[in-house]
Amino acid sequence: MTQFYSYLDFAGLYKGSYDGRNAQLDIEPTGGPFPIYVFDVIFTDIDRNETYEGVVSQSNINAHIISDIDLTLKGGGDVIHWSKLLLHTWDISYLSGISVWNNTEYGMSFTRT
Repeated sequence: MTQFYSYLDFAGLYKGSYDGRNAQLDIEPTGGPFPIYVFDVIFTDIDRNETYEGVVSQSNINAHIISDIDLTLKGGGDVIHWSKLLLHTWDISYLSGISVWNNTEYGMSFTRT
């Protein structure tokens, strides 16, 4: 068990549940340093065989929340919006979030692999 230190703690490969469906999430830092951190985010809805990608920038090194994430279906087309990803501060093996579709919020949870 490792506790939260900085935005870089988000980096990693996660498996979990996206509104009840099997999913995978890969978050990789691609830029920085403070005050701006940039991440590539690749999300795969395994049950629907869809992969979404996006680039996210955040600026508060002490925050355990990444917000306003837009991911585009690989190859173009649909966009999904996540209002928040929250890294659990006591054990950074866990990540939770909120996806917004049609003005309705849906939960997700992941565990680092």
